[in-house]
Amino acid sequence: MTRFRTIFLLALVPLLTGCGDDREPRRDPTVAGIYVLDKEAMRGPWLDAYDALVDRRLAGLPTAARRAKDRSAAAAAKTKFRGQFEALNVTLVLGADGSWTLNGAALEGRITRRGTWTLKEQQLTLVAEPPSGTQAGGSVTPAVFQDGVISMRPEPHLPEAMIFRRR
Repeated sequence: MTRFRTIFLLALVPLLTGCGDDREPRRDPTVAGIYVLDKEAMRGPWLDAYDALVDRRLAGLPTAARRAKDRSAAAAAKTKFRGQFEALNVTLVLGADGSWTLNGAALEGRITRRGTWTLKEQQLTLVAEPPSGTQAGGSVTPAVFQDGVISMRPEPHLPEAMIFRRR
């Protein structure tokens, strides 16, 4: 009986050690590279979403006189946003070691972020390093990676997804 148990246990070892989930998150070196913000793909959806937001706020004002007064402010806000959008210049670098950095000019000014990334099927997950001097964990941003394109919405207040294409 002891001999049978030993043979049985030896037969189980390859089965148990080889049963990994191939869909576990991994760092795929073919995904590593430099990705740039695709403003052309984002322009229509972003500008339309911002215009609609301004128009909804304008329509929600209590009186016609107030709406007329704020119409020029709304037009100025739309013009300002278009300028900010055109100034966007963001680069995302995915390192083969699983690190990432994001640098550039964004709507809120100059940005630099860094962290680690993993890929599970087409789900790319970016985990940001916590701000220096804090004990908090880093923020997690889910993204979709497909055909060399990364689509993500890192901040809920953004009007539409950010799109990055491999350079």
